[in-house]
Amino acid sequence: MTTENRRPSLPPKYSKEFLKIHLDKARENFWQSARKHGITDFSEASLRRLDELIWGDMLKGFEEEGCPDPDLEKVWFATSAPGSYLGDVLVHNLNGTWRYPNLLVCSVGLMFQRPDWIYRHWYVIVGKRRVKVFVVAKRRWTGGREGASLMKAYEEIAGRR
Repeated sequence: MTTENRRPSLPPKYSKEFLKIHLDKARENFWQSARKHGITDFSEASLRRLDELIWGDMLKGFEEEGCPDPDLEKVWFATSAPGSYLGDVLVHNLNGTWRYPNLLVCSVGLMFQRPDWIYRHWYVIVGKRRVKVFVVAKRRWTGGREGASLMKAYEEIAGRR
């Protein structure tokens, strides 16, 4: 087999490089859906629009697939796109910085098949505050429309509430 025919190999699962690829894929999936709903930038208004639209579509999608009560892994995967978008809004508007889980967290999460442990340790730093964007997005899922709005979370982080 020549080197031209070889597929590039993925980095080890849950390494920092792998997580960056995962984040990029979540962003790509988000933008494909978001553009259909008029979300085109990293503005505060886009978070309001996301609160209104994406979650209803996501919940409907799970129900249509015959999965009204998805397992933990599906929930965390489904919240990765909106969570990564919230993180990007924080990076763009509040000078946030992405931080990835360390190797120990990733190894334990992989060993016990608990993606939630990985997502809970993946955050954006805004000022001196750690914002666990995927946890915020998951709370939006479990807390309902009024329970945990992404826009409300952004306003709290920005110090407007």
